[in-house]
Amino acid sequence: MNRKGKALVAILVICLVAGSSFLLLERGKEGFVSYTRYPDFLLLSNWVNSTLWVSTGNEDPYFPGYNLSVQAVYDGAYGLLPVKVFVLSGGSVTGATLTPENEVLVNQTSGITRLIYPPGRGQFFVHQERRQVGVKYLVTVSSSSPPRYLSQGFQLWIFTKPAIYLFSRNATFLVSYSGGELEVLVKIPSQNGTLLTSIGGAAQLSWEEAEKLDDKEVGAWLNSSRVPDLSGELLKEYYISLLVLKDDQNPYLGCFAASPSPVYLYAWVRDGSFSAMALADAGHLRSAEKYWEWMAGEMIPSGPQNGTWYTRYDFWDGLPDLSWAPTEYDSIGLFQLGVWNYYAETGNTAFARRMLPYLNRSIAWEADQIRETGLIPEDASVWEDDHAYNFWTEAFDDVGIRDTAYLYSSLGLKASGLYLLAEGLNQSMRPFYTADGFAQYALPGPSGLVAYDVPDSSLIAPIDYGYVQPLSQYAVYTVNYAESHLTVEGGLARSSGDSYHYGWDSTGKMPPWIITTLFLALYDEEIGNHTAALDLLVWCASHSQSGLLPEALDPNYGNPLPTTSPLTWSSAMYVLASLGYRPGLAEARARWISRWICIQASVFDELSAVSRLRRLTSGMRGQTEPFRPGKRSNEPTRFQQVELSFPRQLQVWKKGKMRCANLKLTAPYRSNQSEGRLAYATR
Repeated sequence: MNRKGKALVAILVICLVAGSSFLLLERGKEGFVSYTRYPDFLLLSNWVNSTLWVSTGNEDPYFPGYNLSVQAVYDGAYGLLPVKVFVLSGGSVTGATLTPENEVLVNQTSGITRLIYPPGRGQFFVHQERRQVGVKYLVTVSSSSPPRYLSQGFQLWIFTKPAIYLFSRNATFLVSYSGGELEVLVKIPSQNGTLLTSIGGAAQLSWEEAEKLDDKEVGAWLNSSRVPDLSGELLKEYYISLLVLKDDQNPYLGCFAASPSPVYLYAWVRDGSFSAMALADAGHLRSAEKYWEWMAGEMIPSGPQNGTWYTRYDFWDGLPDLSWAPTEYDSIGLFQLGVWNYYAETGNTAFARRMLPYLNRSIAWEADQIRETGLIPEDASVWEDDHAYNFWTEAFDDVGIRDTAYLYSSLGLKASGLYLLAEGLNQSMRPFYTADGFAQYALPGPSGLVAYDVPDSSLIAPIDYGYVQPLSQYAVYTVNYAESHLTVEGGLARSSGDSYHYGWDSTGKMPPWIITTLFLALYDEEIGNHTAALDLLVWCASHSQSGLLPEALDPNYGNPLPTTSPLTWSSAMYVLASLGYRPGLAEARARWISRWICIQASVFDELSAVSRLRRLTSGMRGQTEPFRPGKRSNEPTRFQQVELSFPRQLQVWKKGKMRCANLKLTAPYRSNQSEGRLAYATR
C-alpha cells in the first residue's frame, strides 16, 4: 500500500478509535472532564539539529487557544526561532496521530493535514488535502522591526538570522507587518497544497519528493532497530515508541523532553536516563551516547552538590530550571547504571574513559554522604512528593555504585572500595526491609529510621535493575504487595491514594500509569512469566492515544489523561519491556529444562565474565546482570554472583578462557498456580 493509502487507512482508524463517546466532552462521576483519545501536542525532529513543537489543534479545555500549527521551531545553532506556521483551512480537528513514517497526521472535518520533517534536512513540510478548493497557511515571524523580505514567484525569503525561506507551488503570498510580527498569508487555489519552510537556505522539493525522502530515512532508521519477539499492533507500538523517543530528544544537545505537553516540556534527567537506555537496548547507540554526554556536561561542577545534578532542565537550551525546587538524587545512580549499560552493550572503551571523571565525582559525593549518615540524603525521589530517605533513590544509587565497580574492573581499575561503599549503603538500608517487602521511604525517629511501607509501584523498578535478585523473598513480597493494593482496571497505580491527577484531569484517585505497569512487566519477564508480561504490554498498547502512550489513564473511564500525553518515559518503558519479552525462555523455565548457571568467583573474574558476556548477548537485558540476593534470614547482605540461563550462553562459557570457580547448577523456580504468579524455589 502506498503512503497515501496508508494515510487514508490511518484516518479511518482514528475515526473508529476516537468514536463519538470520545469526540465529545464527557462529564465524569465527580464532575470533571475526560477527553479524546488523540494528543494535543507532538514534537517532530529532523534528528540532526532541529525540532518542531506541533499543536494538533485539539480543542482541549486544559490548553485553550492552541490551533493546528507549528508553535515553535528550534535550531541547534540559533535556539528557538521566532517563527510559527498556522493551518487556516480544513475545518475542525477530529483526530491526530504520529504514523510509522514519522508523520504527524491530523484528521479534520473537511480534509487532512500532514506534517513531515525528513531526517537530516533543513526543510519541513505542511501538506493539506481538502474536499473544497482553497488551502491557506499563515506564517508569522516575531521581530521588533519589519524584517527585509523578497517575494519571487512561488518563493519568499525572509532575511532574519537565520534566513527563513518559504516555497509553495501555485501559491500567492500576502505580506503585512503589525504589532511586532511579520505575517505571511499563503493562499493556494486548489484542493491540495504544500508549504515548504526552510531554515537557512532555499530548496524546492515537492511533497512527493519529500515523502520519498522521509520514508527512506525513517525506514532505514527503524530497520536498524533490534526487533522484539512481538507482532501486529504490539510491534507497531514498539516502532511508534521508538519514533517518540527519537523525536522527543533534542537532536543538538541530547536531552529528552518529558512530554510535548506544556506541563512537561522540560528535560528531567531521570526520564531521560530511561529513554537513553531504551534507545541503547534497541540498537540506537549514538542517540544514547549523546544523552550521556549531555548529562555528564550538566553535572554540578562545584560546591557541596559537586557530582550531582539539578532535577530538570530547559529542553530547548539545556540549562537547569532553578525554579524547580525538589531535590532528587536518583539521577546519580541512573547515570552510573546508564554508562555501564552503554559500555556493556558496546565495549566502547573510549566512551567509558570519557565518562570516568564524572563517575569519579559522582562516587566521591556518594561516598561523603554514606560515610556521614550511611545513606544518600533525603530527597523528593521519583514521585516528587515525600521528602524522605526514599527506597527508589537509595536502591538505584546502590545499583549505580556497583555498576561503576563493574566498569572500573573492566577498564583494569581498582574497584574493591566501591564494593565496600555499596555494601555500606546496603547495610544502612536495613530499615527498608519489612514484612511486606521493601518500604517506600523512611524518616528519622527517636531510635533511628522508621520505615513506612506504603504500597508503591516504584519499588519494583530497582528490583528490575538488579538491586536484589528477582527470586528473593523481598522481591516477591514487594511485588505482590504492590500488585494486590495498586491494580486498577488492569494497570498499576503509583501508590495508595495517589491524588496527583485528581481534580485536574482525572475523575478519581489512583489512576493507573503506563510506566508503573511496565515496571511490573519487566519484573514478570525477569522471572520468566512472559504470559503476564504480554498481557501488560497488550494493556498498555490498547490504552494509547492513537498509538501514543500517555502518562496515566482515568481510573473510572480508562481514557488517557490528556495533560501529560504522550509521555516519553512511557515510550521508553514500552521499548524496554518489548525487548525483554522472550516467550521461548519462559517455556523452557516453566518446564525446568533450563538451569541457572551460578559462577561464584572472585570480583575480578566475575567482572571480566560479565563484560564479555554482555557484549556477546547484547539485547537480552536482565539475564546477564549480576544480582545481589537478600539472605532468607532477613539479612540484606549480598554476594557477587553471575546468573545465566541460555543454553547458547552455557556453550560460550564452556568454550571460553575466563577464570571462573565453583561452577554449579541449581534449579530455577517452580510455578505456584494457587498464588497466581511464579514463586521461588526454596533451595
